[in-house]
Order: sequence, then structure tokens, then C-alpha cells
Amino acid sequence: MGLYYIAVGFGAYVVVSLTFFCFPNIIFKRRKYKSEVLEEALHSANHKVLMVAHRGGARERLENTMEAFEYAVEQGCHMLELDVHLTKDKVVVVAHDENLGRLCGVNAKISDFLYEDLPPLLDEIELHFSDGEKFRSETTNHRIPKLSELFERLPNTLMHIDLKDDHPDLPLEASKIVNQFDREHITILGGMKQIKQNKYKKLNPKALTFCSIGGYFGVFMLYIFGLLPFWPIYFDSFSAG
Repeated sequence: MGLYYIAVGFGAYVVVSLTFFCFPNIIFKRRKYKSEVLEEALHSANHKVLMVAHRGGARERLENTMEAFEYAVEQGCHMLELDVHLTKDKVVVVAHDENLGRLCGVNAKISDFLYEDLPPLLDEIELHFSDGEKFRSETTNHRIPKLSELFERLPNTLMHIDLKDDHPDLPLEASKIVNQFDREHITILGGMKQIKQNKYKKLNPKALTFCSIGGYFGVFMLYIFGLLPFWPIYFDSFSAG
């Protein structure tokens, strides 16, 4: 009798698992985004490939610069990935590193400077994940751009923004700029720490966010224990900055 109940229980588990595997939206329906730009990108290339320019394309142009972002769009990239920090006077700027040593040759943090006093980017910088390979720029404009300038220059381009800075005001200042340019529907924003997403989402409930490190682990554990179909997912993208 015990084996009978075990067999029935296992059979029921298999049926339920296969049902949710084949029809994952039984409980939670597929989301519909108000952005035609985002919908078009998500449905491009038969749902297979979404081209994202990491830091604007760090191997082809100087990373996280206006030149890199505009070049990536010209080449047909669907989305720009970029990183932001906060200066001493609370200007949201586009840069990956907190310390300016690699980018500008100055051993100091972005948050130590007023925006107008930020040093220029070097002509040649070492690329991450490249075993010491460097990229040399031939252009003369090496100023670290503001996030607002990027939004103004490319108003209809999808962007994935990583809040690199741990400054408590960064989510607020970034939210202000996203709202100012009416970009909630085409900007996916977040950070590796869940607290950043929580702050940003509280400020802007309609905003799109990506999964934090803790979120990845949580979804994985829900999947392992078979509970994922019954658990709502509050973020909009599995991605990392």
C-alpha cells in the first residue's frame, strides 16, 4: 500500500511538472509591455537573439562614451548596456569603475569629484576580461558623459543600466532622469544588490528592473524545489550589468 501511494504521488508530480513545463503561464500570464520598441526587440530574430552592446561596445569604441553608444546603434544593436555612478554634486554619470585609475589614470573615486572637475578618459585603457588587452581611441572627446546627455541623444533606444555606485541617493537621482525623459518603458535598471532594485521600484512602480544576485539564487532554488510556477516574479529581465 505504501508503494502504491508513492507511485501515485510520483505520477501526480510528473503530470503537474510536465503541465507547467508545457504551459508555464497557467497561473501568471505573460507580461505585455507598453513599449512598441521593447516588444519589437523582444520578438526580433524569431525570439532567438537580442544584440546588446556591453558598455556600448568596449572592443570597438572607448567604453561607456557617447561615441561608443552612437556607433553601436548605427551597427544595429537592439539595446545598450551601461553603468552609472554619482558625482559629489549628485550628477549621474556613465562609467563602469568606481575608482578612476583604469579609466583616467587618477587614483580617486568618481564620488570625490564635482562633475565639472572629473578628469578626462585616457587615450588608451585596459579592457576587462581580456588578459591585459588595451583599446586605444583616436577621438579627442574623452569626457565622461552624463546619463541625461545619453537619454537626450538617443531618446528611443533600449538601455540596460547597472547602478554600480552604493550611494543611497543613486536610485533616486537615476529615477528622476528616467522620469524626466519618459523612459520607464524602455529602460531596464537595477543593480547586483536587491536593495537598489527595491529603492528604484518604490520610487517608480512602473519601471522595468533586472534580477539581482539574490534574485537569481531565489529563482534557482524555487525551480529546484518545483515551486517556481506558483511564485510571482517581480523583475522584468534576467540579465546582469
